[in-house]
Amino acid sequence: MTTELHDAKSATRRRFLVRAAALGAAAPFGLAAGRGLALTRVAPPPFDPSAYPICRAAATGDAVPTGELKKVTFAWNAGAPCLLAVTVAKDKGFFAKHGLDVDLVNYAGSTDQLLETLATGKADAAVGMALRWLKPMEQGFDVKIVASLHGGCMRLLAPTDSGINTVADLKGKIIGVSDMNSPAKNFFPS
Repeated sequence: MTTELHDAKSATRRRFLVRAAALGAAAPFGLAAGRGLALTRVAPPPFDPSAYPICRAAATGDAVPTGELKKVTFAWNAGAPCLLAVTVAKDKGFFAKHGLDVDLVNYAGSTDQLLETLATGKADAAVGMALRWLKPMEQGFDVKIVASLHGGCMRLLAPTDSGINTVADLKGKIIGVSDMNSPAKNFFPS
């Protein structure tokens, strides 16, 4: 390596290190200033579970039902972080509070496996991505669904220079999905 090239690389590296050190030293002051300039937040009103029927049903009474609990086998995917509420509900006694003795069965696979556990009687109930159940239900799979959605399992991404800035901009466009029964395919139809 020539001396000139070595000196140029050293100067660039040195310049980078000096700038990184300055940024690191200035960061705490920037955070402190940001807190000082932050707008005062208004606290949201307290949550009132009685405003929602499902919460009202879950919140009423502290008594555990008398008599024997109804045994229910519940299929779920232990690898899905968004289904953690199932084990929390069991551990906190929410199922027992409503007369259920729940046995959890981990299906740890695709929704097809989950639906098979229901169809073959290996499970009485199951939890999974509701949007994956649409096609099987259209084809006659007989289930009752209680569903909800949350942000996190589906993302819609577009390059910044694509001209797609809103969902309306997708009209007439093609989107990529993981499979033809994916929640994205059922949620983001074009």
